This record gives sequence, C-alpha cells and structure tokens, in this order.
Amino acid sequence: MHTNFSTSDLIGLFRAGLVALVPVAERARIAWRSPAAYDPWESIERALFASIVSSVVENAIPNLPAPLPKYGLTYPSYDHLSFLTDRAARQRGETLVFLMLTTANDPFDTMCFVEVDGTFIPTGRKVEVPLSQALPEVATRTIDGLRYLDVIEYHE
Repeated sequence: MHTNFSTSDLIGLFRAGLVALVPVAERARIAWRSPAAYDPWESIERALFASIVSSVVENAIPNLPAPLPKYGLTYPSYDHLSFLTDRAARQRGETLVFLMLTTANDPFDTMCFVEVDGTFIPTGRKVEVPLSQALPEVATRTIDGLRYLDVIEYHE
C-alpha cells in the first residue's frame, strides 16, 4: 500500500502528537514549555519525531545513505546528514536545518531552524518560522548531492 505524505503533513502530525501529550505531561508534572523543559520531555519529543517523521522519511526513500538528525540536537556539521529545511529560505539562498518546534503563541506553533553555511557548518544563527508560514521540505543527501522533496511516498 502506498501513502503520500507532504512534509507539512508529517510536521503537522508530529505537532498534533505533541499537543495531545501536553495534558499527560502536565499531569505527570513534566515541564514541556521552554526553557523549563528538560530530559523527560525531550525524550518524548525525540521518540515521537523518530516514529512519525524520521521513520517515514528514512523508510520511504530507498537506500537513503544519510539519516535525519536527531530532534532538538545541534550538530557540529550537517554535511553527512539529510535534513528538513524551509523551501522559502532555500529559494532566498539560505540553508536552514530544522531543529525543533517551539511555542510562540500556541503550543509548538513555530519551526526553529539552525542556519548552516555552504559547507553545512552551523553559523550560530537560529531562525524561527511560524508553522502557518513554513514551507517544510526534506533535503535528502544522496551520492549525487542534495535532492529536495515536499511529498514523500511511503510504502507500508
């Protein structure tokens, strides 16, 4: 069976999962809102991202040689990884790597990216894009370079 997911759909499903878990986290007294969120909530976020986003991307693209970065972690270099990015930023000549969802007004309503230079080293600049304005896509790293996808065909 084939299922198509847009990258926006995957991020939306991930966000919906996080939002659904907020009341559970609050009852368990697990802080979820930055800057108070620490290891317990970050473990939940990483597990959900790996299950909803990373697994679809990594299983849908045959022989994907470069996995996605772990959710919420900044790497010294992204030259060996595939990653989520923002199409509008790419079209402006910027390379952004998705880091995490943050909260501006509503829970997890903003995509936070780290900017990388031409060699995929972080510049130290973080960029936040409201989820309602974001154009997420997957930058898949193959032996031929980067390939950008906004729709992923997933084979169950």
